[in-house]
Amino acid sequence: MQKIKKIKKKNVFINLHKNIKKFITLKNKKKLNFNIIYEKNTLGTAGVIISNIKKFNNNILILYGDNYINYNIKNFINFFNKKKIDLLIGAYLKKDLSQSGFIKFSPSKKILKIEEKNNLNKNMTGFCNGGIYLFKKHILNQFEKNKFLDFASDIFPKILSKYDCYAYRINYCKSFDTEYLYKKNLIISKTRSNVSN
Repeated sequence: MQKIKKIKKKNVFINLHKNIKKFITLKNKKKLNFNIIYEKNTLGTAGVIISNIKKFNNNILILYGDNYINYNIKNFINFFNKKKIDLLIGAYLKKDLSQSGFIKFSPSKKILKIEEKNNLNKNMTGFCNGGIYLFKKHILNQFEKNKFLDFASDIFPKILSKYDCYAYRINYCKSFDTEYLYKKNLIISKTRSNVSN
């Protein structure tokens, strides 16, 4: 939210299924400018965006709330605008891809393939999905509303060959989207904290 605050966007939404009161308290305390999209029934990472597509302008920036990322958001947006592309995905280098989506791209950064989490990729080094996307709105207009849709499994496979989709390298990302990764990264964070103290 602090990163979004820096780019001074007015049309900002947080998607929630629970803990609404906590986010309202955070919004008031930190003086953050965002609206809330409440999901009574979860529609997946893409389904909620597509079902609320009228709320967004021509370009849609999506950030996953369970990823901690180190990157310059203004540079990310500038790359998208300069290249005049349809989709930009933040990607970071990781040594073990078994718990992350794998992104294969050309030397020009054009995305060739996206593969979801696969235990066979354990100890394999490559670039994975950082959970930050910048879309041109028209790409998402073709998909059905009020339906459960996931970006990795339902959207990306249908658009990669039709549109200009590129990867943008980010320096650092810690993912907390599964219980395993949450516990693993929590242990790493505590260990680093104890070492620095």
